[in-house]
Amino acid sequence: MTSEPDFLKIDIGQHDKYFFMATDGLWEYFTQQELLDFIGTQHHSCRDVYGKTSENIYNKLRDIVSSCAPQTIKDTTFIMSFLNS
Repeated sequence: MTSEPDFLKIDIGQHDKYFFMATDGLWEYFTQQELLDFIGTQHHSCRDVYGKTSENIYNKLRDIVSSCAPQTIKDTTFIMSFLNS
């Protein structure tokens, strides 16, 4: 456990589509690009259902983790928002 979190300031522009913030438990299994690609594959109708894309991300993470070793997903929290939808 670390008491020194990473901070990054990014200006949100008019062409940005998503806001995503996560703990390191997610980044152990996804690169930023892999996550963006996965979100991009979600049908637009999933975005209209509250939490559906987040649920799909969790399910994808669960599938990846279970294929690597019989362990549980731990230390994983994320916040996601669609921008300019």
